[in-house]
Amino acid sequence: MNTHFKDIFAGKVVNKRLTFNTGMDEFPRYLLEYLIDNYCEEETFEEDFELVKRRLRENFVHGAEAERIRHYIRENRDHTIMANLEVRLVETQDKYWGTIGAINENYVNVPEGMVKQYPMLLAGGMWGTIQLTYDENEVHDRKIRPFKVVEFTPFQIAMIDTREFVEKRGQFTDDEWVDILVSSFGLNAERMTRREKLLYLSRAVPLVESNHNMIELGPRETGKTYLFRNMSYYAHVISGGRVTPPSLFVNLNTGKVGLVGTRDAVVFDEIANTDFPDPKSMVSIMQGYMQDAKFSRGRKEIQAFGSIVLVGNLDVQGSIPHEKNYHLLEPLPSYLQEEAIVDRLHYKLPGREVPKIGPESASQDYGFITDYLCEIMHELRRMDVLGPIRNRFELFDAEGSTQGITSRDVRAVHKTLSGLLKLMYPHGQVTDPELEELLLLALEGRQRIRDQLHLMAPGEYYPVKVSARLLPSGKVLTPTLLERERKQQICAYSTSGGRGDRPRTWPASWSPPYSASYRATGCQAGCCWPCPWAAIRLRSWPSAPQSQRFPATNALPFPSCASRCRRQRCQAGVCPCLPLRVHHGQHMLPLVPGRIVGVVVESLPVFLHRQWGAVAADLILGIVQGTALPVVMSQVDCPTFLPV
Repeated sequence: MNTHFKDIFAGKVVNKRLTFNTGMDEFPRYLLEYLIDNYCEEETFEEDFELVKRRLRENFVHGAEAERIRHYIRENRDHTIMANLEVRLVETQDKYWGTIGAINENYVNVPEGMVKQYPMLLAGGMWGTIQLTYDENEVHDRKIRPFKVVEFTPFQIAMIDTREFVEKRGQFTDDEWVDILVSSFGLNAERMTRREKLLYLSRAVPLVESNHNMIELGPRETGKTYLFRNMSYYAHVISGGRVTPPSLFVNLNTGKVGLVGTRDAVVFDEIANTDFPDPKSMVSIMQGYMQDAKFSRGRKEIQAFGSIVLVGNLDVQGSIPHEKNYHLLEPLPSYLQEEAIVDRLHYKLPGREVPKIGPESASQDYGFITDYLCEIMHELRRMDVLGPIRNRFELFDAEGSTQGITSRDVRAVHKTLSGLLKLMYPHGQVTDPELEELLLLALEGRQRIRDQLHLMAPGEYYPVKVSARLLPSGKVLTPTLLERERKQQICAYSTSGGRGDRPRTWPASWSPPYSASYRATGCQAGCCWPCPWAAIRLRSWPSAPQSQRFPATNALPFPSCASRCRRQRCQAGVCPCLPLRVHHGQHMLPLVPGRIVGVVVESLPVFLHRQWGAVAADLILGIVQGTALPVVMSQVDCPTFLPV
């Protein structure tokens, strides 16, 4: 198959095994792959690659050497470097200017003929050998612009023919093509099952489908952002930190469009650590953009095509998500756990099913050169592969609920399926079994979103089964999700503080027994669920109606408690007025933020600091001495309280 692959895509294929552990990590992967493919023979690879490395190191400009190289070019009037050249057209001057970041120069004279020969210089730039001269007589707008490109030899494929790629796809079987793509993405296809391969390929859907919104929460070290960092320079990965509307959407002062308008995909890595300075404003803009691919800032309404990808970690137990999470989106920041945002996500990838990346995971076979595949995926965003296939199936709710599936469900399945078809069958030749496989994957991705929405807001989002019916056969496709069998196990504790023998399972339909006594009376807190202490509404009470509110000055539940909430708009997961001292008989129970122990007395939660440890249950038993009230403890992380 390798010989067949190399013959058909000659000049666009490289042995991926040779591109790992080269000791040249400072260079882009697509640059190394191009050089290895063009200047190294497999039989004499070590010797040939040593020559390539020597030339790279001699001509590559490090950041600290920029001024020295500029001086050298001025003194010698000619010098050749290896760097990235990016070109832009300044229409007010009717002139092409180049940017070479290696020498900190944004105004490099570039001949018009060179731009016509290498149009990719205008689309993010190209790596290559750049011959520069210095001519102080080059004056533009009364400013000297002496640096000039004389010759450019690219280290990337200069011309991309999408039609050729699509036509040649038909010369490979389905299994061969899957292995080629997985190997091209840098993984060893021989060590993966068919489902694992498809799940890994589904990570690339936002790169080939415009405005595709995806989320992946899974274990660590599964390479959640590896594909975006290494396979496409059209993707931008934000690793935590601060994200502002100007950087993501548009800067009102300069008019410059942000990342969603200039990149194919914006990936929020470690989403739990991402900071939005103004969450309400950012979430409001994101809601509109994720729905209509448009956003408004000031008087401007701008359309963009960048996909949104949310990536984070999720604890698991074996093959299913950890029981401590009530719903599977709890790792998201609280301001992203909004139903309006979640409903606009098209696909939830089950990250727990993707194998961890190890030394043996690296590709050992041939694959596409990275920059070629990157450009192909970029061009595939313009194609419509789903259109001719759309009439071969119909979507419906197999649950038969009164609400049924929504237009967002249909749109989500269509966009995910469209991306998978572009990757697997860009030539449009899809059999019913092949369509069934990809359609089921798209259905289950959206079903996960609907399941979490039902847990977060059961009164608004009814339980549905997003299903499809193949036409004309009438075969029904309904995804089966392993996480639906997940049980919430909450450990019982003995009165001495030791772990009990029997786990306690709380039904998902549990509703706080005290909720009927506290109705909406004006609380403006920023959370979602009622808090028994004051004006706080904790997100984790599963089915407390959102309409229930506590008054901001409501006394704490214990009759003799003198403490009150003093903050009118609380955004915290626990009361900001802590520590409080709750008087109950002769006992003083300090409440402080941090990791806590939850104790239930007559179905009413009492939260204690972990420093009480083993004596906490004995203390509560002392308070209710002479009664038969149940006592159950569970240690959890604030503010994600579990009902116990």
